[in-house]
Order: sequence, then structure tokens, then C-alpha cells
Amino acid sequence: MLTIRLTRVSPTHHRLSYKRNDGSGEDILLETRSCLLHDLVHFAVESEAGLLNSFYGSLARAASNGELPSSHELLLTERIVGPLQNIADSDPSVILTAIQGLFAAYGDPVPAWCTHDLLIRVQNRVRQLRGQWNSTPFGQSMELQFRA
Repeated sequence: MLTIRLTRVSPTHHRLSYKRNDGSGEDILLETRSCLLHDLVHFAVESEAGLLNSFYGSLARAASNGELPSSHELLLTERIVGPLQNIADSDPSVILTAIQGLFAAYGDPVPAWCTHDLLIRVQNRVRQLRGQWNSTPFGQSMELQFRA
């Protein structure tokens, strides 16, 4: 289990803190505008698809954020998170078409776990997470649990 805390520090920054089962972890100050949605979409994709070797799963096992091991799954997840954070409120069919085009440009197949149904679940999860963040007062944290 990886416990993730996102704390509103200011209108422009937030703190991402995480703790592993063994009690180790880190605190990282991040710029909210460019990082928060990306991290929330990662959490939604990885949680809904049951991925264990992408960002949060790797974070649960790595020595630190700066020492994340590279994995094929993490690369594939990054390719999917990008389009999702830019068109997260679009029709899932449009999103899937964009993802298929991106993977085709790389000459790779879309992962079998990236389905229309998954995209609907991810959209719903991201909406829920954004609502939770928007209702989090400054100085307070929202907590997420990632099963690693």
C-alpha cells in the first residue's frame, strides 16, 4: 500500500507526500498548474487498470522519486495519461481514437487494458479526484491509497 497526500500549499503550489508500508517516503513541492492533473490522471489510470509497474507502483518500491525504475508499462502509461489530461472531458471514443493514433505513430499496439470502458472509469475517477481537490482547503490534504 502506498499512502499519497496532496496538500494545498498556495494558489500555485502543492506538496505531494507519500509513505510506503515500511514507513519510508518523501515530500515533494510541486507546481500545481503543470503537475496536479497529470498526477491525478496517473492515479486514476493506474488504479482503474490495476497497473503495478507504472508511476505509483514504482514509487511504492523505489528508493526515491528521483530513482524510479524505467519500465515498459510506465512508458505505455505515460502515452495514455498525456492525451487523457488534455481531453479528459471528451467523448471516450474520441479519446480512444487519439490514443490509437499516438500508438500507431510509434508503431506499437494499444495495450489490451486500454479500453473504452477503462476510459469511462478513468474519466469518472478524475472528476471525483478533482472535486475532492477543489474542496480541500489551503493547508489541508487529500489522501489517496494506492494498492501496490
